[in-house]
Amino acid sequence: MQRCAPKTGSFVGGGAPAPSNNTHAPALDALKRAGADAFRPLLDNFNHVRSLKNLADANDYNIGMPYGVAVAILGCYQLLKMAPWTLLDVVLGYLFYKLSVVSSQVHRQGFANDFITMIKVVISIVMVIKLLHSGSDALGFLRMPVLQLYLGTFYCYMKDWKEDARYDLTKFFKMLQVKIGGQAS
Repeated sequence: MQRCAPKTGSFVGGGAPAPSNNTHAPALDALKRAGADAFRPLLDNFNHVRSLKNLADANDYNIGMPYGVAVAILGCYQLLKMAPWTLLDVVLGYLFYKLSVVSSQVHRQGFANDFITMIKVVISIVMVIKLLHSGSDALGFLRMPVLQLYLGTFYCYMKDWKEDARYDLTKFFKMLQVKIGGQAS
């Protein structure tokens, strides 16, 4: 398995070490930017509406953006009342997706993304606990292998086996190929 991040404190292609002593600083900065970017369009929209001299100068998106947010919040509230486990799946799935996007950006910039991987391990564990509590669902067959993959990556990070982690991916794929009778295909 290819390492989820380069050696701590180094760039992806080798070269000079990262300028910061805190190897998680680029990941934390990327997470902060992603959080701010989620609300920036809405904030820009409100500032634009406030700058208008006349309400008739408003565009459709000036009304559509806050309306869309309100509908999404009400939809989440209704989902929370009707099916809280489904809402938890939606929220954790979206967080996992966004963290993966931020992790890829941090990795492409040449910094370690181990901190984001640790957060995704926690989310994976919460997903599995939820699965065990609420019973199986359509995505249950995917959760355990993904959890194993992230736990393996996290374990290799903790043991500082960054280069050896690529062999875990081979074992992971062999595990997926095992037939019901226990024989590898």
